[in-house]
Amino acid sequence: MPTTYSTSLRTSLIATGELAGTWGTVTNTNIGTLLEQAITGVGDIVMGNANYTLTALNAVSDESRNAVLRVTSSVSLTATRQIIIPNVDKVYVVINTTTGSQSIRVQTATPTSYVDIPNGYAAFVSCDGSAVVSQATASYNPATNAVLANLAGSTGLPLTTGVTGTLPVANGGTGVTTSTGTGNTVLSISPSLTTPALGTPSAAVLTSATGLPLTTGVTGTLPVANGGTGVTTSTGTGNTVLSASPTLTGTMTAATISATTVNATTGAFTSVSGAVTATGSTTSRTLANRFGDPANVKDFGAVGNGVTNDTAAIQAAINYMNTTYSGGIVFVPAGNYYVPGGLTLKGGVELVGEGRGSTTIQAQAVDVTVITFDATSNYAALRNLFISGYQNAAATTNAVSVANNVAVIMKDCNIWGGASAVYTEGIDGYMENCFVAGWASACVTSRGANWYVRCKFDTAGVAVTHSVYQGAPIIALAIMENNFVGCDFSGSFTNSFTVADGSNSSAITLFATCVFGTTITLTNQRFTGFSSCSFGGALNKAAGSCSVVGSYAITARVFSTTAPGAALAGNVNIT
Repeated sequence: MPTTYSTSLRTSLIATGELAGTWGTVTNTNIGTLLEQAITGVGDIVMGNANYTLTALNAVSDESRNAVLRVTSSVSLTATRQIIIPNVDKVYVVINTTTGSQSIRVQTATPTSYVDIPNGYAAFVSCDGSAVVSQATASYNPATNAVLANLAGSTGLPLTTGVTGTLPVANGGTGVTTSTGTGNTVLSISPSLTTPALGTPSAAVLTSATGLPLTTGVTGTLPVANGGTGVTTSTGTGNTVLSASPTLTGTMTAATISATTVNATTGAFTSVSGAVTATGSTTSRTLANRFGDPANVKDFGAVGNGVTNDTAAIQAAINYMNTTYSGGIVFVPAGNYYVPGGLTLKGGVELVGEGRGSTTIQAQAVDVTVITFDATSNYAALRNLFISGYQNAAATTNAVSVANNVAVIMKDCNIWGGASAVYTEGIDGYMENCFVAGWASACVTSRGANWYVRCKFDTAGVAVTHSVYQGAPIIALAIMENNFVGCDFSGSFTNSFTVADGSNSSAITLFATCVFGTTITLTNQRFTGFSSCSFGGALNKAAGSCSVVGSYAITARVFSTTAPGAALAGNVNIT
């Protein structure tokens, strides 16, 4: 089906499966050029002494798509001339700056009504496909491009030069331009009042008086109900405290706040001394120390709206806990945290969210590693988070990357995107109850030795080659042990699991109660063991030892070729 075009703005309506390779260009033209012209475009229309039909073109800039039509003429008009607009729904601001003192008429080719705009005026008009109606008209100053309209609600008008006449009392003025001090209007700074009706000053109700001396001009005590304190002295007890450094009693017997700094705008305490004892605890701590345990990324400026760059704020919280306490929890409240610069988790720091369905840390539109565990990241952890990396088959980075010889923990997380969702060279690490989905090469690329418990490895609807790819160790390990317990490899992968140990023959991989959906390929491994597993495809073993015990195969044959060094016992459908 070919491309069609929208009725009013004539933008391209791309048919399904069309414009391969140019879809982005057409969409950019629709949004960045045509819609921008319709919303903000100002078109200069130069008429001759004749009617003028606006151009109306599909999928390219034209005259009739502009929001504002500034109409001039190359000659003086001798009569009312027509501006012919398309027979579609649209609104325009039309400005008549032609010469010849003639009106211009805005209409369609087959009008049911039209709008005449006098010379020197601007009009806001709308068209419903045939009828053109004026919504507002005002005079226009071509020298300053100013529309001279009703100034109700305007500001900045100079009273000495911008107005004429005398403002009457009924409109908030005085009705006079001079005053001698008599009558109802007094304009003099120090007038001589003639027979003023002030009554007895001592009995006057001074509801709007100024300059009254508070120390001598009033009596009594102003109550709380009228904005006062209701007291004249204070010892620090009760509801009113007037002392500069009071010792608060009553409900605050457990805390003495001896010095504070309060933000005048927000009311936030920026400096609090003294200590408090939490409910149920026995040892008092300072409020500053209590509030900093654990660190909250919102306290470091993170926003979590999915748009604001939160990289620096979250990294500052991580660095603070690492530098100050050599580790600890950095709490990430529910929200969508955009980190296009990527984060580096430091040793002992645990990045903890409110749950993988509530807290997302993402750079899914940027080819960048979202979380890096570097060489200093031993015993760092991710918990209760959704980590979303670059979701594109051309990704060159990984959503999470673990450096060589580092032990880290990932628990109760979703980790999606990247060439591999997780790339690890770490050892003695632990991943539990995680949903891992890569976007190109693999869900997990491992060149280390770690534990994986109750993890789901899936494709998230995109083509991924390997569920887990276990390559040669990054360092010369004599034995590279990886353990998988209760894991699910049943996604639509080319290979459910791949061991490609090169010439090292160091890989020992153990599977217990795991599920495989497609082919398993083993090359040069030292030993691979399967216990109580379910197979959905062939097990291709080129070299090395393999054991399959107490397992079940959906297909009638597991080993695609006669494989030396394979031990089978107590299996069903496995030959």
